[in-house]
Amino acid sequence: MAILGVFDEILSFYLLPKIPLSDPETSQELPRFWILKQLPSMFIYSILGMILTFIKGALVTWMVSCYCLGKDAEIGQSFQFALRRFGSLAGAAILYILGVTFLFITIFGIPFSIYFLVSWGFAVQTCTLEHLGPKKSLKRSSWLVEDHWWRIVGIMLVFLLISAPIYIGFHFVPFVGKYIGAVLAGPLFVIAGILLYFNLRVRKEGYNLEKLSEELGFKPITPSL
Repeated sequence: MAILGVFDEILSFYLLPKIPLSDPETSQELPRFWILKQLPSMFIYSILGMILTFIKGALVTWMVSCYCLGKDAEIGQSFQFALRRFGSLAGAAILYILGVTFLFITIFGIPFSIYFLVSWGFAVQTCTLEHLGPKKSLKRSSWLVEDHWWRIVGIMLVFLLISAPIYIGFHFVPFVGKYIGAVLAGPLFVIAGILLYFNLRVRKEGYNLEKLSEELGFKPITPSL
């Protein structure tokens, strides 16, 4: 599964544009005015970054799903799977970042921002596997998380505590350390989220491999005699 981390680094390096920001140390402006001036660029960067994150999530979703079905996850098929849902993924990513950010900056909405940060956390899977549009994918994710919010937070925190030391530890390795850390630790957290999505569907609606195979467009699984 380390190849998923390689995908993550390649996509981030080549597809996410580098938006220039002026240097606050050389700027003649006061810090608060410098920050305000950078906000448009930072906002655009955040939007593009979230879209890229959703696309990478779709790639990983395909690969993990194929692994669960005992099938080979070919690179070309992974990209085709993500590109077929590009419009919906981009729309869901924009709604996600706008909703969470708007609630967060209102101060009083911070608790709601944190709540939806988790509740909408399976929008990639609902958008790609269940072929839902942007709004419906977020709503569907919220329904799956309902009554399981704290359990999901606890599980993801455990995986974060496992992956974070690996990622941070390799940063002390000169030159290539941060890339090795991302390749090893990045997929762990993402894969945990996908498996948790499967678990929620099993709990709420009796999800099985036959349904997963159908959603991926494979031939139905027939039980052996």
